Amino acid sequence: MKLKIALAILAFALPVFLPPCAAAQSRDKKITAGPAKIEAKVPPHVRNVTAMEGVPPSVLGASGNSLYDVSTVSNGARSNQRTPSLSGGTASFVGIAFDLNNTLYGITPASQGNPSVSRIFSIGPNYSYSTLGAGPALKLLNNTPFGLTAEGDIAFHKSSNTLYALCRDNSGVWQLATISLSTGTVEFKGPLPPTAGTYGPPAYHALAVNASGNLYALDTNNRVLYKLNRADASVLEVKALTGLPTSVFSATTGGMGFSSSGMLLASVGNSLVLIDPSTGVSNVVGTGGFSGLIVSGGSGPVIHQ
Repeated sequence: MKLKIALAILAFALPVFLPPCAAAQSRDKKITAGPAKIEAKVPPHVRNVTAMEGVPPSVLGASGNSLYDVSTVSNGARSNQRTPSLSGGTASFVGIAFDLNNTLYGITPASQGNPSVSRIFSIGPNYSYSTLGAGPALKLLNNTPFGLTAEGDIAFHKSSNTLYALCRDNSGVWQLATISLSTGTVEFKGPLPPTAGTYGPPAYHALAVNASGNLYALDTNNRVLYKLNRADASVLEVKALTGLPTSVFSATTGGMGFSSSGMLLASVGNSLVLIDPSTGVSNVVGTGGFSGLIVSGGSGPVIHQ
């Protein structure tokens, strides 16, 4: 009996004489000592526009009458110049695009060719132009009531097998042309917004379609990115470009394409720019001066090797 009483007293008093940590462990095996772990988390809407996420090391750019491989890791350096021929001559590009069959299309301004109309051409393995079939697409714009001329980029929408082109009439009104590669028919949507700020008339020189099929147009004069409704060219979203010096917008040439991560690589004036389309936050990453850009997955586009 005395032994039982002594054991009970010992069991009650033992935690008092133990160090606090040991006493806690004797009562609860789940308590462990050690510094707390604190992790800094970046909000999901904040993106790093200084990193070329999803952008291949080489993209395709059009400048004047030539195509170039454009290095995204060497400040936009150009290499491998190819100059497609058109009936023994050349034609300047205002935009380029690929379709699902890896066919390359180029669009020319109205000042090129005979008669003097804007045209879309497919570009073959020997870098010669061929017209986009019979019908309205041969005389794409100037034979319409709008009197439009192609002055901006083109982009391809895969699910509808359609090319989109940025066009402007003689009074400066911009519209969106849709060219069906299945039927050759041409339709016009718009007009696009006449102004987006205090910098003057719009200059829609860059166009791109993302992986979800959404269409984006860049007004390089007013420094605004638009998400457009493909059905009628109405505006779904507006993002002002931020983070770029004013000198970037001194020239109006442009072209752009989406990376696999959803970032936009754009040629704005003489600069190569990376844009977060969800915020408009942008950063200069190289030298531009391209009238069209194609950004492809993997190691970059392979053009009729």
